[in-house]
Amino acid sequence: MLCLVTRIKVKKIFTLIGIIFAFFRMRRRSRNVPGLLETSVLVRWPRTVIFISLWKDASAMARFATAVPEHPMTVLKVYRIGAEVWSGVFKLQGQNPEVEIWINSSEKVSALAGEK
Repeated sequence: MLCLVTRIKVKKIFTLIGIIFAFFRMRRRSRNVPGLLETSVLVRWPRTVIFISLWKDASAMARFATAVPEHPMTVLKVYRIGAEVWSGVFKLQGQNPEVEIWINSSEKVSALAGEK
């Protein structure tokens, strides 16, 4: 499984609104793309948006690119307006075995604080 995170910071609030609307249009068009598991958007005021998507594999990402032709055009527009763009792809390997350590630590801290 792959996780794609993209952060975009723009100079004008109206540009941010346009990017958010484009996201929802593309999400609607991509509902039937096999391998696109989840998409989310986070808005950080005043002018930043973060997109998170989960993909079955790289092939699913390629299918999205052909199924939603608006995407490359929107990306080009974002770069042309001089937006600050950061992006990363992460391979999710499965559940982290150290999560159990965090849960146990959290329970110990709660017990020390007198929480039940």
